[in-house]
Amino acid sequence: MPLPQLAKVTKPYYGYKKFHFHQALTGKVEGELELKASADDFFEIFSSKNHHIPTASPGKIQQISMHEGDWETLGSVTIWNYVMNGKAETIKMRIIAIDKEKRLVTYDFLEGDIMKEYKVFKPTIQTIPKGKGSIVKWSAEYEKLNDKIPTPDHLLAFGMSFSEDIGNHLVCA
Repeated sequence: MPLPQLAKVTKPYYGYKKFHFHQALTGKVEGELELKASADDFFEIFSSKNHHIPTASPGKIQQISMHEGDWETLGSVTIWNYVMNGKAETIKMRIIAIDKEKRLVTYDFLEGDIMKEYKVFKPTIQTIPKGKGSIVKWSAEYEKLNDKIPTPDHLLAFGMSFSEDIGNHLVCA
């Protein structure tokens, strides 16, 4: 794969080259948080019980409905209704990987508000046991539609925020 163009030379400016820097269109964002919930319980929510997420994080996730398939089969498609920054949005996503041994789930976003800015958005959630609790690692591979679109740090923060809600809900349940 060729390297992305990072700088574009425009008109010379008083004997110097004037540069306009571009952000890379593709990349990966990553983050992690520690929860008191067990790794197995948290993994189960993302791998086969998405429909419980609105109960755990009602202020952020309003509804998750099955569009195609079932709750725990690769290739299944769900539609999420959520509120981010005070705005109601939707996303349609497909489960593209479930690794029970690694407690890892990967989704591919297909349609919705996020796809107005990103050509590709593939979040992965991995849960690692730590004592009685867990470490939740979020990562997302993305491709922006153009270089004016911000890096999706806000989407990563949103995912981690409702993950924290889920963790708290699991501990209190």
